[in-house]
Amino acid sequence: MGRRTLSIGTLVALGACAAMAAGCGSLTSINNSGSSDSGMTDSGMPDAGMPDSGMPDAGMPDSGYGDAGMPDSGIVATGITITPATASVPVGQSTQLSAVFTPPSTTNQSVTWASSDMRIVTVDSKGAIHGVEEGPATISAKSLDGSNVTSTSVTVTVTPAVWLPTTFAGSISGDAGYVNAMGTAALFDLPYGLAFDSKGSLYVADSNNNRIRKIAQDGSVTSPTGTGDAQDSVSAEGEFRLGNPRGVIFDTLGNLYVADFGSHRIAKITPEGFLTGFAGNADRAADGDTVDGTGSMARFKGPAGITVDSSGNLYVVDFLDHVVRKIDPDAGVTTLAGSKGMTGDAGGNGTAARFDYPGGIAVDSQGNLYVVDGKNHQLRKITSLKDVTRFAGSGINGSADGLRDGAQFSNPQGITIDSRGNLYVADTYNNAIRKVSPMGTVNTLAMTEDAGFFGPRGIVIDSQGDLYVSDTSNHRIVKLTVVRN
Repeated sequence: MGRRTLSIGTLVALGACAAMAAGCGSLTSINNSGSSDSGMTDSGMPDAGMPDSGMPDAGMPDSGYGDAGMPDSGIVATGITITPATASVPVGQSTQLSAVFTPPSTTNQSVTWASSDMRIVTVDSKGAIHGVEEGPATISAKSLDGSNVTSTSVTVTVTPAVWLPTTFAGSISGDAGYVNAMGTAALFDLPYGLAFDSKGSLYVADSNNNRIRKIAQDGSVTSPTGTGDAQDSVSAEGEFRLGNPRGVIFDTLGNLYVADFGSHRIAKITPEGFLTGFAGNADRAADGDTVDGTGSMARFKGPAGITVDSSGNLYVVDFLDHVVRKIDPDAGVTTLAGSKGMTGDAGGNGTAARFDYPGGIAVDSQGNLYVVDGKNHQLRKITSLKDVTRFAGSGINGSADGLRDGAQFSNPQGITIDSRGNLYVADTYNNAIRKVSPMGTVNTLAMTEDAGFFGPRGIVIDSQGDLYVSDTSNHRIVKLTVVRN
């Protein structure tokens, strides 16, 4: 059988035909294997001699790419701004920031948010900010669109918290008495110091009732300690009786210590409820004659404020003798600051300093003590080296917010401290609660309504950051709740 040989020109034409979808009709006889000369059957292929791939003219599947052969990235952001341009939010509350793109039709509008100081303000992935602590911070927004980065920032000011006052326990109408009951059905008589136990129950030094009262989390009031019969010494039956208790504090072992103003002693109440004398005795010290010593060998004169440090040392304000005492875990009593029986407002180291009817006392995580110095109308600081300085307050009786000496108090008597080092002061004669920042900035707490305080003296903060105040002359306990959203 004869074989047909293709010329070079014919092969070139065939290649061209494969590259084109049409126009090769003149080569049909060559590609048709069913011709009489080849002796082959007709393959049924189209003119190009290849199966029809269904591909477009370029011979490749349509990628959906633009002319450049790359994915279409859409409209790229050239700028970004944050609205509102300036923002403020109270402590405990939240508000929303928004990112606005230029041009508005930007295809990729994803944003990464960040805060310069999470201790002041936090921000979530959608731009919602939450006030944590007073002060300024920067919130930034960044967009990454391919290799193009756009970013901006605004300053956010966290303003003081707003507080909601409610009567937690005791008479709403200011009635004094002694009744154990739920919440506002209970009665107190001149409540002073406050302290929380590890289970969240609040203990109250109910001074005129000569008792320690307990307020459970459900608001029920009971009297776990105290007979109600004031007595300056141990009774004939050997029973220790409280007399006008003022300050209370728990140690880490669950022991409650009481600054018992009337009996001039520091009492100890064990977790089992046993009441004993820990330091001092019922013999009131004469003016300027407080005595250092161990246990009952020491003498106090009207102990009022009390606190405890992380090592178990107690610190007691001896109100009537104008000094601050230290009691170690073995009941050893020493005079830490102030001079026995001497009044004044001098700073100095240890006994060179002077106080004038100091009231409450608090300790920070560094071991620094803060004392509200009543008749000096100021807040004093005692370092671990016993250096005494004025921390806030001008020393002039008045009411003014401000920084350190620019602020004024009026016979403050109560103090507590939060985990961030902020101090809260019961400004007794101003019938107000003041906040003092670690930098010494004093602000009067803003309330949703008038709290109606009358001579507040005790104050404590709970684990949620809410405050409890002994509204002493109104014979009730007031809760101040941070308004949150």
